[in-house]
Amino acid sequence: LRASMRLLRRAAAAMSAGVARALTTSRVTGLAPGPYAVGVRTIQLTDESRQEDGAPRKLQTEVWYPAAQTDAKPSAFSDFLCGVAAPPKEIIQAAEKPDAIGGYADGLTIDKIDAAWPCVAVRGAEINKEERWPVVAFSHGSGAYRASYAFWTEHLASHGYVVCACDHPGSARFTVVDGQVITPGGERSKRSRMESDRVADVKVVLDGVIDDLGDAVDADKCAVTGMSFGGWTTAAYCERNDPRIKAAVLMCPSLAMSDAGKLSKGHTSTVPALVMVGREDTVIGVEGNAAAQDYATQHQGPAAYLEIVRGGHCSFTSCDLYNAAYGNGIGPSKSLDGGTYEPLDIAEQHAVCNEYGRAFLDAHLKKKGDVPKENRFDASEVVWEAY
Repeated sequence: LRASMRLLRRAAAAMSAGVARALTTSRVTGLAPGPYAVGVRTIQLTDESRQEDGAPRKLQTEVWYPAAQTDAKPSAFSDFLCGVAAPPKEIIQAAEKPDAIGGYADGLTIDKIDAAWPCVAVRGAEINKEERWPVVAFSHGSGAYRASYAFWTEHLASHGYVVCACDHPGSARFTVVDGQVITPGGERSKRSRMESDRVADVKVVLDGVIDDLGDAVDADKCAVTGMSFGGWTTAAYCERNDPRIKAAVLMCPSLAMSDAGKLSKGHTSTVPALVMVGREDTVIGVEGNAAAQDYATQHQGPAAYLEIVRGGHCSFTSCDLYNAAYGNGIGPSKSLDGGTYEPLDIAEQHAVCNEYGRAFLDAHLKKKGDVPKENRFDASEVVWEAY
């Protein structure tokens, strides 16, 4: 009876979210929202075991989650800067510099981003407590920012996942710790240091979010996901054999570029792994794409491989929200042969990533449905293989 009542409440919640909402395709995720409202909040996590500038390493971390129904206004982009509305003027000015958030487009300002920000997550919304939610960690790419992957984080949260992503200090283009702006540079930005820090950061984020949310999450059902340098971070973390990790999603992983390419030569993890690439990726290139495909085909556990034919490196980001012509997979882009190509519409690319990504996580974390065996999209645009 209790289970039946829970199912009825879930159905009612989905209906109360609005039939129109369920039928509306999001330009952020490329798909209709899931049955849950989305909440978001910023927390700061501390790792006492690592020291930086005479103090413990601290991580500005975002958490997206299924929320109780709310009519509150969605979070503005500027709220991500410090985790609160109306961040200090000096923080905004620092964010707008060309080597920070302002570098996503010429003349980009935080006000411009706020004016067009289409995301739906409500800051500080109450978490939905009908279930204990699986936890999905996400690791951003080099020189990126934790809020720049909303296509993935919001989609998963709306379908019943807690998604957590930190800025990796030294690798993130902008982050704020204890009210102080940190941008790349110095010891923390040396390649070997970033590689070791990133992997350690994933554990800090998982431990911290699980501790913070307590009974609202299922600590035994976790996944690690990431893009580019974060895709490598995902693979490297899986080598640690954390028993909580039940699935991994590697988006355009820099396996051939990071840690002297060790993971492009073989790996030991058997964690179920989905590898995604864009065929025209000019960052990891032909060698990187080949290494990514090899990771999937040579994997000793369940695996799947997704390739977006007219996709690039930035296909696996939400940089289109800053700049509709960002390039290499978003708007007219450089191709591997030195020319240019017109990518598949970015909303369609995100739909592909989310359709397969969520199905993979559902199968391995929730035991809900199976990993698709057949391609659900146009085979001339999308390559899909499940092993």
